[in-house]
Amino acid sequence: MGHYLRYGYLFITPAFVAITLALIYPMLSGMLLSLQQVAIDFSTTFVGLANYEMVLANPVFWRTLGNTFFFATVSTICTLGVGLGMALLLNYPALRMRTLWRVLFLMPWTISHVAAGLGWKWILDTLYGVANDLLLRIGAISEPVLWLASRDWALASVIVANIWRSYPFLMLLLLAGLQAIPQQQYETAAVDGASPWRRFIHVTLPNLRFLIFVGTILDFVFNVRQFDLIYVMTRGGPRNATEVLPTFVNRLAFEFYQYGQAAATAVLMLVVLMLCTIVYMRLLKVAREQE
Repeated sequence: MGHYLRYGYLFITPAFVAITLALIYPMLSGMLLSLQQVAIDFSTTFVGLANYEMVLANPVFWRTLGNTFFFATVSTICTLGVGLGMALLLNYPALRMRTLWRVLFLMPWTISHVAAGLGWKWILDTLYGVANDLLLRIGAISEPVLWLASRDWALASVIVANIWRSYPFLMLLLLAGLQAIPQQQYETAAVDGASPWRRFIHVTLPNLRFLIFVGTILDFVFNVRQFDLIYVMTRGGPRNATEVLPTFVNRLAFEFYQYGQAAATAVLMLVVLMLCTIVYMRLLKVAREQE
């Protein structure tokens, strides 16, 4: 038995080394950097928790934290609604050319966040964007809207772009769940006189409850970590209106050269994600027990 166990350790060694080099070492280096002050010549001085104190005393950090949770929460809720609606549409028995519609609805997921951000940046451009042109043509607006340059519209615009890019994940997940629901349950509900709405409430949603829970939690974590799309579209502006934790870390490190504070913010972001993960695991356990 011990002989085979040694071979087992040998087989997992490459994966363990890769994980250590790719994840554990950078994480530990970042934690160490968060306790240091980096000079212009890249020399370091140990400052303890001073970087954390400066970050927590910075009002921009708290605004950024609020933006992050608002962006993640609204994006997740709306993505769930769009994904569920699309899944129900694709599962509709009378839908023609179903394969074509599935390909079209999946296309946003095949596009990188950078490419999606660039595309939406052009769509929402104040002078040459398609959005303003169409709205002006139909008379919905009287003058071009500053979608990405206005504090009133920037965050909402980024959320819309993120929903468009993210909904196929939940759509696929829920579509698989819909196809696994036994047809006999719908037939029994119909015999009992249940309307389509009641069948949705009492048959569809209970069967999708676990998948909805898993999908929304995962999507929320993905949204908390969102960087590429926001950075391409607004770079956190205007005036920190779309600043989220990942873009705030990038700004501290590569615009203000505050590497210690950037590392401290990244560690705080790691703590937030770990708390989300702990909550997710506990709720997942409860959901499995209720299945």
